[in-house]
Order: sequence, then C-alpha cells, then structure tokens
Amino acid sequence: AFLVFFPGLLEGNVRKLMQGGGAFAVIVSGYFLISSWVASFYPPRPEAHGIDVILDERTGGLEWAGIAPVWLLLSAFVVLIIVVFVCRKLNDPTSAKISGALFFLGFCAQLCFFNHLGILLLLAGAVFLTRRAESAPSIIAVVALVAVTIMSVQFVLLHHAGVGSARKVLGAMVGLPSIWPFIRLAQFSPLGFPLAVAGLIVALYKFSTGRRIADFWLFFALGAWVPLLLLGLFSWDVAPRYTEFALLPVFVAAIAPWLGGRALSAKEVAGAAVLAAIIVNPAALAKVVNAGYTIHPDHKGAAEFIRSLSLQPGDILLAEDVNQQTYYLGRVDYWLIGEETAQSFARNVNGELRDMYTNAKVIKTGDELTDLIHRKDRGDVYVIGSGEQQEDGRRYARGSGIFEVMKSSDFKVIYSGRDGLTKIWKVDAPGAAIQASPAVR
Repeated sequence: AFLVFFPGLLEGNVRKLMQGGGAFAVIVSGYFLISSWVASFYPPRPEAHGIDVILDERTGGLEWAGIAPVWLLLSAFVVLIIVVFVCRKLNDPTSAKISGALFFLGFCAQLCFFNHLGILLLLAGAVFLTRRAESAPSIIAVVALVAVTIMSVQFVLLHHAGVGSARKVLGAMVGLPSIWPFIRLAQFSPLGFPLAVAGLIVALYKFSTGRRIADFWLFFALGAWVPLLLLGLFSWDVAPRYTEFALLPVFVAAIAPWLGGRALSAKEVAGAAVLAAIIVNPAALAKVVNAGYTIHPDHKGAAEFIRSLSLQPGDILLAEDVNQQTYYLGRVDYWLIGEETAQSFARNVNGELRDMYTNAKVIKTGDELTDLIHRKDRGDVYVIGSGEQQEDGRRYARGSGIFEVMKSSDFKVIYSGRDGLTKIWKVDAPGAAIQASPAVR
C-alpha cells in the first residue's frame, strides 16, 4: 500500500502526495472492513500478534542481563557526553543538533536492548552528518566504536545470564522491530537479497555524499523495507509466505544496479537473464517442481491405510489434521489439538467444543485423551497424526499433556507415512490381547 506515495515522493509533488494519502486511507480502511467481516465468521481468537504481545515476550533483555536502572541512567549520561564531545566542533549548529540527537537516541535505544532501532537511528545520523560536514568520517568512527562496544557488553552479559544459544542472545538484543521478516524474505533468494543489500549500501553512500541515486531505491524502500519494518512491530517471526509481497522490489534492486539505465547489448541482456534465473534460488525451485513428500505431509497415505483396516462400529478415530482426514475418510470422531489452537476454529455445541468446519468433537488436553482411552465401552482407538508443525515434535500443537500421554506404551505406531513424519497410533480396545505391532510403511 505504501507504493501509492511513490509518484508524489519521486516528483516532490504535494498534490500527488495528498492523492497518495487518500488512496492509502482507502486501502487501509478496506483492509480493516474486509478483515473484520472475515473475522466475524470465527470465534474470538487469543491475542497472538501486536506490539504489546511482542513487548511482553521478546524485550526482556534489560531484565535478563540484570542491569539496574541506575547503571542504565549512568550509561545514558556517558553516551550523552560522548555525543556532545564529538559534535561540538561542527561549524553548522543545525547539523550538530540534528545529528547529535539522532546519535543520542540511537545509543539510548541500544542501551534498552532495541539494537535494531538503535542502529537505524545511528545510520540516519551518519547519513545526515556526511551530507553536511567534512569531518563526518572521524565522528562516525567514534559512533561506530561506541555502538559496537554497547552490543559486545550486552552479548557478554546475556551469555553469562544463561539466556541460551548465541542465536537466542542476539534475539534478545534485537528488540523492536524484529529482524525476522527480513531473514524470512532472504530465504527466497540467497543471492538476490545480498545483492540488493550491497546495492543499498552503495546507494546510501552516494546519497550521503550528495549524489543522486536511482529512482528504484525509492520503490525498494516503499515496497520492501518500510512494510517489512512495520511487520516486525506486529509479529516477531512470520512464515516466509507473508514476506512474498516484497520479492519484486528486492529483485529490481538486485538487478537494476547492473543495468546502468542505458540501452543494453545482447550480451548484457543475456547476463541479466542469467542473473535473474540465479536469484530465484534454482535449487529450491527444482525441489518444489518435483517435491513428492519431501515437503508435503502424507495425509492421503494415512487415510488410505485407515481405509484398508476393518474398522468395527465401536472403534474411534482421532485426527490431528481434522479437515484433511474428513475429506479423505468422510468422518472422524475427534479432533486432537491443543486448546490454544482449538479456540480459534471451534465452537460450543450443547456444552461440547466442536470443530467449526467438520463438527468433530475436540480433545484438547491430555486428561481428556486419557478419559477417552479409559472408556470401557470403546473399541480400538486410532490416532491419525500430522506431518505438519513438527518443528518441536508437535508439542505446542498438541497442547497441555497430549504429547506426554501419546508417549505411553498404550500407543503403538502402526503406520509411518512417506514423508517420514506422519504416523498412526493404535490403542487396543479394553481386554484385547497386548501384542507388539511393527510399524507398517
């Protein structure tokens, strides 16, 4: 949506900027109207995104590092002295005040473990200062040294506090906005994204020295950087598909600097075509074209195995992916899922929680699953597992106690899917002879 500001910003045209603002308001209003209409068909969902949620869960760096407020205030006073010292010799008071303010705010953000925001502010101050002052390189060197020192001290403090791996320590240092949306986008093009970043660094250097930069960098900023930055305020981590909108600006920024804005020879066109093919990650493309079950869960295979069994009237079917298994089998008796997930897609029917799409009853806790297993009037119980959300072995998806109950000896694996992840467990009917049942592949 930010691209509607492109014409006005490119030409410095106030009238077009106002038109862009009106278009932006219409787009945002339309989004909220459509989103509210769609949400009206679903049960109320627990709050999972937003600045408040991320602040509560992802910005505990100060607390984890054990930094007392007095040390934070003292550090802020020290960086203030450093900023005043390095900016005091600037001939232009306006440049000294603006760049100094950006540097000080950047250091303060860093001290509060908002390093992403802090580095952006420091970078803005450096670009502004370079455009206005000849002594900028020496000042920027001091600023960079202070920034690196702050991050190094924070890393050591968090590491000794036992936060976890280096990745978790760096995550605790990032603060808001999250950098994960950028990382997720980079996964689409391991070559294209670094090329775009390298070109952006060169463009920022040109801009800081007062030279003109190409128009497509404004397109890149409005189409990729700004929305990804804001996305990092509302979600700490996102699935890669939610960053796909930024692929076109990234590809333009990766290829355009090599074209030079002039007529191209046949060799240059061929080279650009080869570069375009490379940056779309050909290895990942080949993997998707003939993916098989390497990236797809084996819902169908699990259903076919169930259909091959001679199910009796008292037998019970539970499915972790209730929609898919209902599609293949016609019915399942229960949806086995954690309560947090179930709340978003279930409704209360006569005191029972049921899936809103298939009407299957919901088993949402380990206690409820145990009660079902202990019923005396049941036949065999079959649990059709899912190959999805396996990052933690489906602990989160299964919810409180379900994972632990399924690890008991009562649950015997009778099928392993072609994806290597989808499984079917059987719990024999009460009184049935206990026999070891090898997994069927």
